[in-house]
Amino acid sequence: MIWCVSLNPALDVTYHLGPELTLDTINVARGMDAQLGGKGNNVARVAQQLGSSVAVVTLLGGFVGFELDQRARNLGLSVLSVPVSGDSRVCLTLVSDTGTVTELRPPGPVVNPEVAHQLLKKLVANVLPDDWVTISGSLPQGLNLDTYAKWVAALRERVAGIVVDASGIALKLALAQEPTIATPNQDEYEALGWQGRPVKTQMVITRGRDGVSWHRPDGQVTTWLAPKVHVINPVGAGDTFLGTLVARLAKGDLLDEALPFAVAAASASVETLGVATFDPDRVQQLRKEVRQQ
Repeated sequence: MIWCVSLNPALDVTYHLGPELTLDTINVARGMDAQLGGKGNNVARVAQQLGSSVAVVTLLGGFVGFELDQRARNLGLSVLSVPVSGDSRVCLTLVSDTGTVTELRPPGPVVNPEVAHQLLKKLVANVLPDDWVTISGSLPQGLNLDTYAKWVAALRERVAGIVVDASGIALKLALAQEPTIATPNQDEYEALGWQGRPVKTQMVITRGRDGVSWHRPDGQVTTWLAPKVHVINPVGAGDTFLGTLVARLAKGDLLDEALPFAVAAASASVETLGVATFDPDRVQQLRKEVRQQ
């Protein structure tokens, strides 16, 4: 089982506009896509589409939370949740024909730390030694920056692997607890100030159209270059990368076997309007174009 933690979930709604977003007037959308969202839920959708058994681990509030729960179950995902007061988020992405992307991201409900701890206890009681856990995205208001670190410490010895996709102090504190893998983007990695420092965690640095770099604990670095694709909506590409990566690791791939497939899946996802959506056949095509540097 892959357990995808999403403490600040969202209903992700994407509108396809005309040539450009125009302020102070009515914009008529050419199309709309709505998805179970928040980074952890995006990861869950991707891993499930690739054939993995997946559960979302999440905090749900209000009518939006109810909608997210139903969407997860309709996709065949298991749901491990705790209710919160206030509504879960609705996030908007506006995509124009010219390739510009405008995102609206509300902060979400204020969460009592004790509520998040209840969810952690439920997860600890359910995981098995062969399971993988992903911890992704922003922390909701009310939770301390060491929340992810506490989750890694509580789960590390109980599962096969933990992957953290976070940023800033929350990521730095989580790394001190030695998760299996961390997947910051290039800016997030540089902001850590850890370049050249020894870390036991496998650092996989995502670099957008430039692919990914794997920084091993022994100091070796391997880079895979992404294929050239036509970008429609880049939102969720990192979540597609992580969902593919953990799905393949859970099935027994080594990290250097899983990484090029994850790069191909992320590349396929930016060719679609939806967030973290892709064509599996397209992933197989693009895998042939991923080059190791």
